[in-house]
Amino acid sequence: MIAIDQLEVIRRGFTLGPLDLTVGSGEYFVLLGPSGSGKTTLLEWIAGFVTSDRGTLQLGEQDATHLPPQQRALGVVYQDSALFPNMSVRENLSFALRMRGESEAACKRSVEQTAERLHISHRLDAPIHAISGGEKRRVALGRALVAERKILLLDEPLTGLDPALRREMRLELRAIQRELGLTIFHITHLMGEARMLADHLGVILGGKLLQSGSYNQLTNEPADERVASALAVENFLAGDVRDGVLTCNSTGAALPAPVNAGGQVRGRVSDLRLALSSQGSKSIEGLYQGTEPGNDGALAALVRVGQSATHPGILLHASIPGDVRVDALQYGDSVFLDFADANWHLY
Repeated sequence: MIAIDQLEVIRRGFTLGPLDLTVGSGEYFVLLGPSGSGKTTLLEWIAGFVTSDRGTLQLGEQDATHLPPQQRALGVVYQDSALFPNMSVRENLSFALRMRGESEAACKRSVEQTAERLHISHRLDAPIHAISGGEKRRVALGRALVAERKILLLDEPLTGLDPALRREMRLELRAIQRELGLTIFHITHLMGEARMLADHLGVILGGKLLQSGSYNQLTNEPADERVASALAVENFLAGDVRDGVLTCNSTGAALPAPVNAGGQVRGRVSDLRLALSSQGSKSIEGLYQGTEPGNDGALAALVRVGQSATHPGILLHASIPGDVRVDALQYGDSVFLDFADANWHLY
């Protein structure tokens, strides 16, 4: 378990927190956020490499707030692997065990078991410079596993790998985590990676943990537009409803809304339809942006509404009726969104 209470790290020009977070034993937690959001600072604070202005940390049953890094029972795997370039794969894997005074036989047994689990047994005697990028990531992960750490901190471990290898490594990570019952704290800027791996997902931006929970919880009820955007939630809206009109908080755009809703609401709208002309009071004008597969796999039209000199507006997905030829539309063409049959999911 990793339990963080009231963490605050204040640095010149940046503040992380205040932040509370609990990652349960055996959970695969993924923290999603862009570069500069505070992901690595948080990971390095857990590892003991960064000091905090306030806050406490519990690792398992131990209060680790003031423990030096070497006394924290966890492993850290960085994006750049951080391997010893003058050692072989075997020597890299056995390094921590040898420093711990393990016997030669124990080192050999642990290294070979770990190498087999990670599919690098055939590379044990290879120098680091002779192995591939994917193999280096496996060796870096293996160094943490061979030391029998039950908590792993992974800093963008799959970034830079080609798509096929990244997919393979995701499956391997998940299988190893489940097999060994590991607690993993994994940071990434890739939404697809977070979705595939996480039991428990957090979204961070500007040093603030915006929301955490399961992927389904966050996509069904995102806390705000920032969380919805990070998770590519289609047609998320937040605003004030009056007399059947929703005025969006972020853009001021006015959209047809259920008359039985009132006050501040947030949620998603589905079953919008693309139209080439106004369909009356239940339609609004927007700018055609193109098409892409929607969450249901069907081709959807992208329409931007509420655009102004100071705001890019909102991008909404709409179904394409059979009588509308989108191949005749150009980027930026004026189109309409028909809300007549829209389904609202407000909370």
